[in-house]
Amino acid sequence: MADDTTQAPKDLIGFLDFYLVRKAPFQLPDNVREWIVKFGPWIALVLLVLSLPPLLFVLGIGTVLMPFGGYGYATASGSRRSSSLRR
Repeated sequence: MADDTTQAPKDLIGFLDFYLVRKAPFQLPDNVREWIVKFGPWIALVLLVLSLPPLLFVLGIGTVLMPFGGYGYATASGSRRSSSLRR
């Protein structure tokens, strides 16, 4: 039985290779592929380092540092005395 290249293979790797590589609408040039392979890990590392402060802020690590901020930390976040407390 000869291999039929018009139908997708039954296994997962062959199925993905068929639709994402051989039947793709366009292929990246070889020099672009090499550039992605060469610099992709470094780009991912830089983005990971840049995303750490927002991620830690979202997770609430900033609340641990709140007592050490003092008066400037409270006013910078916009919290003021309530108008109902003023006389």
